[in-house]
Amino acid sequence: MEHAISRIEKLEGASNWSQWRFQICNMLRTQVHDGRNALGVINGTVVPPDSPPADAGQDVIAAYNDGMAKFDKLDAIAVTIMTTSMKKEICSMVMMHKFAKEIWDKLLSIYEQKSGQRLDFLICQLFNYRKSPSDSIAQHVAKLEALWAELCQEVLAIEHVQLPLSFLLNRILNTLPNDYFEFKSVWESRPHDQRTVKSLTEELSPRTAFKTT
Repeated sequence: MEHAISRIEKLEGASNWSQWRFQICNMLRTQVHDGRNALGVINGTVVPPDSPPADAGQDVIAAYNDGMAKFDKLDAIAVTIMTTSMKKEICSMVMMHKFAKEIWDKLLSIYEQKSGQRLDFLICQLFNYRKSPSDSIAQHVAKLEALWAELCQEVLAIEHVQLPLSFLLNRILNTLPNDYFEFKSVWESRPHDQRTVKSLTEELSPRTAFKTT
């Protein structure tokens, strides 16, 4: 598990919240104990057992203790994965909470904005995005696609319209440096039905001239 956690980019704040949330949820889903996974601890499907009544028999108390032990195990896994994958400054904002769901709910309250705010945030992210020097073309496009998918969902939910794919293709092309000026011209002369993210990625990937803007 430690090796898998080390591959998750630490949560820095709003800038990488969406990617971090996706990775953490997938990581928690893989951590299974007694037939239940740690993701259930933060989404509320796995909860501690109800406290037994004061006059409960030994069998009821034993069942309660067993249930609590199993819950505590999953909760500890979730807390460890989340807090180990945060920057020190973020961890300090949630360290007063004991349980994983409390930590998760705190993060949601900080980074999951109201619909209108989130839409503005996603638009700014998409149009200000820059390629990381360590990313390949495929990785760069994949990150833009993930951001684009979130933006499309938000626009559909609020304004009930579907954004055209040309917006995403435009953003990919406009994160390319001047070395690709001729490529952009050739690409933009193509018929619209031949312009897809897959074909664009395949043509860009073999090129080595890609630089950050």
